[in-house]
Amino acid sequence: MNTAPLFSKKQLKDLATYASFERGQEYYDEGAVQQVVRKGHLFEGKVIGATLYKVKLEMKGNNLHFHCSCPYDHNSICKHAVALGLAVMAGDYSKDTNNVEGEAEWSEAGFEDFFTQASQEVRNTFLRILLSKDENIRAQFVQFVRYQELEPGEPENEAAGMRAVGVAPLVNVDTIRDTIFQRLSDMSFDELDYDEYGQEYSYYVESWEQAQHIAEKMIDEVLAEYTEKAIVFIQKADLLNAFRVILGMYEGTIQVIEPASDDLCIFDGGGYNDAVMSQFDEQIGMLIEHINQIIPAEVVVMQVFDLLVNRFQKYANGDEIFTAEGQVLYNWKQFEPLLLSLLVSPVVAEHLLDLLKTNEAIDQSTAFVMLRIAELKRDEGLWCEVAENFAGLEKNIAQQLLEKYYVQGKMADFYRVATKMMKAYAHDFDQYILSTVTVEGNHALYLSALESVTKRLYSLEHYLELRNYWKPSQRNAFIDEVSKGYNHLFYMKLLETEERFDEILQLVKKVQSNGVSDFEKFLSPIVQLYPTDCFEIVVAKCEQELQSGGRGRYSYQQMAKWLKELTIVKSLEEEIKAYCLHLYTCKPILPALRDELKKIGLVR
Repeated sequence: MNTAPLFSKKQLKDLATYASFERGQEYYDEGAVQQVVRKGHLFEGKVIGATLYKVKLEMKGNNLHFHCSCPYDHNSICKHAVALGLAVMAGDYSKDTNNVEGEAEWSEAGFEDFFTQASQEVRNTFLRILLSKDENIRAQFVQFVRYQELEPGEPENEAAGMRAVGVAPLVNVDTIRDTIFQRLSDMSFDELDYDEYGQEYSYYVESWEQAQHIAEKMIDEVLAEYTEKAIVFIQKADLLNAFRVILGMYEGTIQVIEPASDDLCIFDGGGYNDAVMSQFDEQIGMLIEHINQIIPAEVVVMQVFDLLVNRFQKYANGDEIFTAEGQVLYNWKQFEPLLLSLLVSPVVAEHLLDLLKTNEAIDQSTAFVMLRIAELKRDEGLWCEVAENFAGLEKNIAQQLLEKYYVQGKMADFYRVATKMMKAYAHDFDQYILSTVTVEGNHALYLSALESVTKRLYSLEHYLELRNYWKPSQRNAFIDEVSKGYNHLFYMKLLETEERFDEILQLVKKVQSNGVSDFEKFLSPIVQLYPTDCFEIVVAKCEQELQSGGRGRYSYQQMAKWLKELTIVKSLEEEIKAYCLHLYTCKPILPALRDELKKIGLVR
């Protein structure tokens, strides 16, 4: 096991919602994280949830970048990412030993040329071997060939075309929608079946949490039935029917508001739809894993896009499905993971681009999809245009844009975007910019990042560099700003650096009754300058500790540290000895205090 932590738990908490962090902690504690491998700054592992999710963590400076195969997308990391992060923090990973020197290498960027150079005979041989290995792959090949006879068209014309080439009849989206909506709306959570849905825990779990877990399993049971149907279609490369099932699931879940009954108040406060949609997202993650394993015909993927747009238009044009509970609302962002998994060629990318333009759907919700389209089309201009438009709204896009400009040597563009990011997301980009920009290259940007890192990390090391570029007035303004915060120790170190010792004394007097930790560190820079004041402050703090009920081993250890810090001043030797003797002999006798005074050498 690797023992040195690479980042803090606080960093994970800052990236996740409270619920995601708690569930991620549960996953890690239950041993759901498996096969974590480190490859330089990249960690890859698997997390067992509703299915097996692939999770990646890439460390870039002080930033943690997670990617999970689940469809969770709520401007924070998912519970699976939290679980992987906790495993990495604990050192529960192995290092990749497969990168043997001299091993043949290839890159995705060069694959197209490699494929083109291979002879048709070699390609056919490879295809035959691949087809011989799996029945589902053979079924996919048959569907792929059959679908070549179809052309993208309106959904109402799909059925006839599919029957003409021997493809299964179309699934009815509305039927699935209505069935799922009704089943989820009819659910009762008054009396839970712990025998069927309960589980054993290796740690204490509140009864309300157990009830919530059971309710989630009951919801999952409804959706899993249709997920299995979609998987069967996917395995046979019948992607259109699989997607019809998915759309039926989405439309059925999005409109659910409340269960039929919930006397246990599991979803009190309107949380039922959130729980239902969370389970739907997990099902989508599982389906994407299967979609990534097939080779769909381009015409089918285009028909899937047509179908999705058709359903969008159905409700956007006033044909909303209102029920006693809710309404179907489509959101492109909800389908982003699916769209990204289906964008497999320039042809389908061009088709989706036309649909997005026609329906005026190029906005923040489709930004990542647009970037993928631009990549497939190898349209550098389009990629940069999209990235520039949405960098201020999506931090991940901004990061990609910065890296592209930096690699291409377009430093003027890099500095321009980096300056915007420092204004909008300083804490997310300061370390990256500091490690990339030089003070000679862009003086203002470098100092802006350096100041941000200094504040965020309370780093004296960075301040020592920063002060070299600042005038005294700038240093004073910075220190005044820090003084208004809660990190008194950092404030003290800044004062010490600037040799403002009288202000440190005033700070010590201010915090002496606040229970501040490491109090002896506040004394260190001034004890020889103000020995009498420091002695009086320590005595007063010790007496306060004893009188306020602070009688315990930890309190006595702190008192001993404070007194020990004073011993570097020879003129205080007799006063310290007398006070320590007083503590040693005072009534009632405190054996633990005596022990601590002896340990640190204050009494013999």
